[in-house]
Amino acid sequence: MAQRIYARCEKCSGTGTCQPCRASGRTGFFLALSEDLKPCPWCKGSACCDRCGGSGKVVVFEPYLYVEHSLSTPLSITCAAFTGATWRFIRIPDEVLTLSDDGLLAWASARVREHCRREGGKCPLYGDITGYRLVQAPGVSVRLDIEGQYVETICEEFAPAKASIQFRNKMLEVRRDGTVKIEAAKREER
Repeated sequence: MAQRIYARCEKCSGTGTCQPCRASGRTGFFLALSEDLKPCPWCKGSACCDRCGGSGKVVVFEPYLYVEHSLSTPLSITCAAFTGATWRFIRIPDEVLTLSDDGLLAWASARVREHCRREGGKCPLYGDITGYRLVQAPGVSVRLDIEGQYVETICEEFAPAKASIQFRNKMLEVRRDGTVKIEAAKREER
């Protein structure tokens, strides 16, 4: 199993009282792996700190469990876009994120079994539940079957499909945590 990359926030010693860890107590920042990144908040992109590994860029990430399903597109794209289909994502509590890798996998296994049983093996709008992914870091996920058994570790980028709705000049998107993002729609040049 791949190692988790995040650690206790050094700036606030895990108390969650600083902005860089967003009150989580964990760094949540990963070393730069691609060009689509934000400047490091500690060195302001100057690449002179150890938090960004000298690259000057980091990506913010919160681990989660993803429900894999049998349908590639939802039964109602509009419903999925309006709701964000947040039921495809299972939040991992902060206290679980402090566990060892084996502890996290044991928690995920138990949570998967309980979730599949409670939902009757169905994912609303997406058909049957076919498995789960424990997405631990950008480019690192562990696939579990519906019984919570380890299937494989996948070292490639995983980005579940998302949808947004445009109304007049506003773009609405529901994030996986259920929060809503509204921004001005980009106009196409003619």
